[in-house]
Order: sequence, then structure tokens, then C-alpha cells
Amino acid sequence: MDLRILEYFIAVAEHQNFSRASDVLHISQPTLSRQIALLEEEMGTPLLIRTKPNVQLTLAGEVCLEKSKYILDQYKSMKYTISEIRKGNVGSVSIGYVNLSQFKVLSNAIEHLHEKHPEIKLKVKQMSLPEIQEAILNKELDIGFDMRISIDESEDILYKKISDSRLYAVVPGKHKFANRESISFKELKDEKLVLYERKQAPELFDSMVNLSAQFGFTLNFTAFSDDMESVIMLVGLGQGITLMDETAKILETKHTIFVPINDCETNYNWYLSWHKDNNNQCIQTVINNISN
Repeated sequence: MDLRILEYFIAVAEHQNFSRASDVLHISQPTLSRQIALLEEEMGTPLLIRTKPNVQLTLAGEVCLEKSKYILDQYKSMKYTISEIRKGNVGSVSIGYVNLSQFKVLSNAIEHLHEKHPEIKLKVKQMSLPEIQEAILNKELDIGFDMRISIDESEDILYKKISDSRLYAVVPGKHKFANRESISFKELKDEKLVLYERKQAPELFDSMVNLSAQFGFTLNFTAFSDDMESVIMLVGLGQGITLMDETAKILETKHTIFVPINDCETNYNWYLSWHKDNNNQCIQTVINNISN
């Protein structure tokens, strides 16, 4: 059925007159009469009582008027929703992040996204960096949010840099570095170091090792943990110091101090990553909102 025939019927029913309805619809009266007759033929019963100059609805016509309005409203709603899906304004997006500090960095962007695009549902999941990359490659994750020193040359994964960050030493509140404005990386030579497991962020872990080699010493690891929050806790308990980027300052406690490292030239950049062939229309909407 051509939905226009329902629009024609609604116009006749509301104006109770073929002439006025044809004027509103900008079609000829004979054409309108034929369309209504076709609708009645399809329904198998009269919908109008034709009395000159006006018409009245039969009981079947009253039902047809109500249902016609409902059908057209549903059609318009469907058409709008599909248009929003096509534009990337409706749907769901999964985001993987490595640690709580990253999620807190994301939280403001997520809140803004929800205000602007309430029909996009976000699913966030804490994962290791290798897990994020594998999930994106397998199209099991839409977007990864993580810190990288360099971008892996992959034909399948795209990256968008959203910010950069500097390296900090995180020390106990009573540590000799606690009141310093900044320190040199070489001053870490004799320090005991607490760090998260390499599997959580291999590139970041390796960069720390490489930096120490550049400065002529080997880092003295005394403890490891699976997550940054536990590392911060161990530092606060005096088990050693750690190295983190400045976004982790969100996790700072009254027992820990973040001290900038002034001679680290390594760039610690925050990236969004996604699969180039992922056909989720919402990915670009989310990326554009987070990066802005």
C-alpha cells in the first residue's frame, strides 16, 4: 500500500469534504475520490457516508482514521530513527581502557556525549593494552583508549591522538623528592621501584627500562601489581616509588606526591583506536566528541 492513500483519507476525514481536502493536498478532486474508493475496496467496506456537500465516517472509517494516524506516526518515527542510526547518533559503542585513571579522564567526555547523544549507549571495559588491540582487530571492541609512545604500523587499526602527557615520579609523602618541584630521571638510580605488570602496558613498561639504560643504570624493581591503583597504594605504604604519566594524578592520595621528571624527552601520547572496517556508525560520533 502507498502510504499517501492514508494521508488522503485522513485529510478527507478531518475536513469532512472532498473539495477542501483536495485543495489542502494539492490534487484534483476526482483523483482524491478514486484514491479513497481504492482504499475502501481494499478494506472491503465503506469508510465514508457521502452526503453533499460533506461526508461522515462510518464505524469502519473511524477505526481507519485512528489506525491511519498511528501507522503514519510509526512510519515517521521509524524513518527518523533510521536516519539517526545512519548519522551515527543512535546505537551502542564499546570502549576498552587500561586503568581507572584513564576511565576518569574519559568520564567528562562520556558525560558530554550522553548529554548530546543520549541514544548512544556506551559499554566500557577495563582491559590490558594487548587485549584492547586484539579485541579491536577481531572487531569485538569498537574503540580503545590508551597511552602509547609510538603507533603500531597496522593496516587495520586507525588511531587518533587526543592529548599528550609528561612523565612523573610518584613518591611517598615523606620521601626526599616529595618537596621538589621536579627531578632528573637519573636521580632514580638508587630508588626502589614499584610498577604494574608488563602485560598491562608492554610499551610503557619497556620505555621505562630503555630510559634507565639511556641514563646508564638499571631500574631496581621491588614489587609489581596488576593495576595502577594498587601500585599507588604500595607507594603510599612506603614500598618504593613508581613512574606514571600526569593523568594518573587523579589517583593521588594524601600519602603520595607526583613530582615531574624534567629531562624525559619520550612522548607519552593518548590515543583512540578503532578498526578501519568496523561498520558501527556511532564510532566516529564518539571519537569526534571525545577528541573535542
